[in-house]
Amino acid sequence: MNILKPIAFTITLLTASFLTSLVPAQQKFVALSPVGSSVSPAVIELAAETFFSELSDEYFLHRYYSVVEENPAAAEKHNMFEFAVMDLNNDGRVELFVTNRKLSISANCATVVYKIEEDNSLVKLLETDGVFSVSAAAGAGGYKTIRTNRHESAAERSIAEFAFNAELDEYQQRARQTTYSSKQKR
Repeated sequence: MNILKPIAFTITLLTASFLTSLVPAQQKFVALSPVGSSVSPAVIELAAETFFSELSDEYFLHRYYSVVEENPAAAEKHNMFEFAVMDLNNDGRVELFVTNRKLSISANCATVVYKIEEDNSLVKLLETDGVFSVSAAAGAGGYKTIRTNRHESAAERSIAEFAFNAELDEYQQRARQTTYSSKQKR
């Protein structure tokens, strides 16, 4: 009888391991990298000018012009934004993330992802808001999945995932999940 317990335990363990291997592993998401020397200052300035020209958030523009009035020396647009990079398609060239987080009071800052062409021109791949992370492995079209974490209110947030659409040469939202804080679940 005592020999049956170890055999039953081993069978249960092997069955659980086999069934777990059938379930797809959840994708691992990683943080973006600092720009460093991987992007030239000219591309940073172009990205800042392009991003700024497309912003329509009046609150952000008011904050920007307030800073300019207070400190004209700090008015360079590339100083107003945060930049990060990630090689999204494993081609050896990084893609550039630009956000207005420095002038935003929430984590829901506007963010654009640009592909940097060989001539240093920019192609917009995604425009959204929220805090970003990127999948560790390539997904659709050879591009990594992008995830945002956005505050909808003080009590809830949503997580959206964006997959690359090779036909349109841009990212498109594929999933969104709203979660609630533990305080609201009571």
